[in-house]
Amino acid sequence: MLETDSPGLVSLPLGPSQELVPVIFSNGHGAWEPTPESGKFAYLYRKIIYQADGLTPFGTTRTRAEGTVSTDGTTFEADITIEFLDTTGQAALVASGTATGTRISVAQP
Repeated sequence: MLETDSPGLVSLPLGPSQELVPVIFSNGHGAWEPTPESGKFAYLYRKIIYQADGLTPFGTTRTRAEGTVSTDGTTFEADITIEFLDTTGQAALVASGTATGTRISVAQP
């Protein structure tokens, strides 16, 4: 599984003081698998978080999700949890939300 971001500076409330820290994210790499329930799946992917210079590691993210695929197989919806981890692996911030996606068709109009 691949997840892409537009590279750019983002400020997040990270660290013990929850001050806004400018960071840059890599693209996400991970895996997905169907779950025992029909039409449902789970995925996990990781990203590297860089400091504002784009070279110095700040930490990583771990995104976990569970979702469903539409009956026609063209879209999905998932509930996600993203953990922002510092370089020691400690959670600096945890956020949750939803994700949606659309399948890319081989036959393009």
